[in-house]
Amino acid sequence: MIFVHLSVATIAQRLSPPNKRYRKAILSVENANIRYRVDGEPPTIETGHLLFAAGTLILENGVEIEQCQVIATSGIADVMLTLEE
Repeated sequence: MIFVHLSVATIAQRLSPPNKRYRKAILSVENANIRYRVDGEPPTIETGHLLFAAGTLILENGVEIEQCQVIATSGIADVMLTLEE
């Protein structure tokens, strides 16, 4: 199990390294809203699924985890990420 703290700004970033498959990801947002996409395309501050501060997202599909990208809707969001191999 890997635990990571991400500082997510208004530039989209991937959750996990490319070509590394995890079976489960638990993502919790601490202080600011984010948007995410699991189709490999980068979200923008206006597109993608909205996850509110204090929200949690659980992904249990290796392809979605590998392709998931996140972006803060404004400022910097503190995101806690747990990855299970």
